[in-house]
Amino acid sequence: MKWQESLKTKNIVFFTLISIIFLLSIMFGFTLIKSKEFPSKAENEVTLSTHEIIRELLIEEQSNEQAVLSMATVAGENSSKTLIQKLLNANKNQEIISGSIWIDNNTAKKREDPLVYHFTRENDSFKEVNSYKEKMSVFYKKMKFYTFGHYLKRGQTFWTKMYFDALSQTKVISVLAPIYKKDTYIGIASLNIKFSLCENTMFTSLINSKEKYFILIDRAGNIVMSSDIITHNNKQTNINTVKIPLLRQLLHKPNKIKNTNAVHKISKENPEINEVEANQIFYELEYKNSRYAKRVKRKITLLEEDPVFLEASVVASYYFPHTGWKMLISIPNHIVFKHANELYKNIVLMIIIFAILTAFMGYLLIKKNIVTPLMSISKQIQEGGTDENIMIHTDTKGEIELVVYKLNARNKALHQAHEREVANEKLLLQQSKMAAMGEMLDAVAHQWKQPLNALSMYTELITMDFDDGRLDKKYMKEFEKDVQRQINHMSDTLNTFRSFFRPDTQMQKLFLSEVVQDVLLLAKDELIKNMIEVTVEEIDSFEVYGSKNELRHLVLNLINNAKDAFEQNYIHERHINIRLFRDKEFKVLEVHDNAGGIPENIIKDIFKAHVTSKAAMKGTGIGLYMSTQIAQKHQAILSVSNKEEGACFRLVFSQVDLIKEEELNENH
Repeated sequence: MKWQESLKTKNIVFFTLISIIFLLSIMFGFTLIKSKEFPSKAENEVTLSTHEIIRELLIEEQSNEQAVLSMATVAGENSSKTLIQKLLNANKNQEIISGSIWIDNNTAKKREDPLVYHFTRENDSFKEVNSYKEKMSVFYKKMKFYTFGHYLKRGQTFWTKMYFDALSQTKVISVLAPIYKKDTYIGIASLNIKFSLCENTMFTSLINSKEKYFILIDRAGNIVMSSDIITHNNKQTNINTVKIPLLRQLLHKPNKIKNTNAVHKISKENPEINEVEANQIFYELEYKNSRYAKRVKRKITLLEEDPVFLEASVVASYYFPHTGWKMLISIPNHIVFKHANELYKNIVLMIIIFAILTAFMGYLLIKKNIVTPLMSISKQIQEGGTDENIMIHTDTKGEIELVVYKLNARNKALHQAHEREVANEKLLLQQSKMAAMGEMLDAVAHQWKQPLNALSMYTELITMDFDDGRLDKKYMKEFEKDVQRQINHMSDTLNTFRSFFRPDTQMQKLFLSEVVQDVLLLAKDELIKNMIEVTVEEIDSFEVYGSKNELRHLVLNLINNAKDAFEQNYIHERHINIRLFRDKEFKVLEVHDNAGGIPENIIKDIFKAHVTSKAAMKGTGIGLYMSTQIAQKHQAILSVSNKEEGACFRLVFSQVDLIKEEELNENH
């Protein structure tokens, strides 16, 4: 055995290749996963970076909305400033710097001046400011928030854009709620929020970060809060003046509303409100009324070159429909995959070490438990040669021991089965021959009956002619000729019968048509007795190599099979058609009858031993089994199909012409 054919060599090569393929597959898989999972990885990274901030923003939003709604409810039921002040003091949100109640003079008790309560935070409590109305530079009904108040339904809130508050001298954002007394609108409740106070709480990580930047703006584009890299470099307070157009393109844009009449109407009521701002506000109000309205929308954009970092990055754009706020956060790709790349390197290193150790341990394990035992078994089989009683031994426990045990048991069983098969085959062949001999003896008896009757008649005639004196030389010659013809016929019949059952293993060149004629000669009287008409069509004349007696047996079995089918199926007009022809390179003998065919449930197994379509006690299933065995010996294929009211047996000789007679003789 060559070294490259050794199982050890193959074992080493196998585990080496498996290790290399495993490593390459893992590395390729990680790279592919990394590229395919980039959008989701980027989204996850953005989610992790902003989850806490978004959550706190929403909590801040909902907390302030709940506070102003509580003020509006109390003001609608009882305009007591004491209760309003208690509500404000109960709120611990430090970003709320003031709160107000505005009661319309046209709806509340017909007052000419509005009823205004304004409270401002001093330390940890709220104090009323009596002079707030006088400090207002704009008449309260002309203020934007008051104009929109009429369009708010009970329980709704509205967030203003960021503006400069004259009293606190700082930039604030107000959240408003309408005050309803029963079903009548009577005014507005408001809270002023200073978002710059949030810088030291929720936005600290973003403002001071050098690995990412963010910007938070209100509906008018005013920069509420942003990273130092945005505000310090540009010194701008509105997104529309920032010299980075791409930032504006990435921000969410609200849809156009359907109620355009309301937009035009409110623009006429308050010239300070343009149609763009009115459209945004009404969009927010419509969105709040929708059944499944989300409080935040997000869009992820992958940039090949970020306008600030000037490298590939992931940009998340957030839109808060309840407030009109928009927020933008950008994270460079190398930051997104910072932890993933480190993890990737560590995993690859661990996989390399693991693959090497696994390959080495796997090689040793397979060598000990598989290769060595198999080599021992192979050696025992080789040393045992053709000894059928050889018993294989192994010291290995487990599956190989079980395989060896079953192999020994199988070998013993096969040996016993082979002996039984040989004995059964001899018995079947003998039974087949005995059955055929009985039928042939009956055929010979029928063949001899006519000549014997003729000889008996000739004896009586010669006696009568002798008495009449008719015997002469010519008469005797004719008499001798007639008697000899009958004797020759009997002799030919006897010789054919004797050769039919004589053991004949010698393969010879013969015409298949002669085999058919010999069988028909022997079965002639039997066919006549059973009123079976046989036609032979020798379309092509050809020779085959084979045993004449065995081929006679085969043809006789097919004819007898048809004869029995005629009787079993009560067929009156009985025909057997025998055809000899060539089909391309094949030589074909076809025996076709009109006896009704073979039942479909057994036709696939008809050539197996003891399978028969005949009635009980009338058939053993040996004839067709022996016929297919004879066909195999002659390198031919015997098949059957139901065709035109009967069975059609085909004996096809394939490669006989290509095999020398000497080789056939050696094989048989």
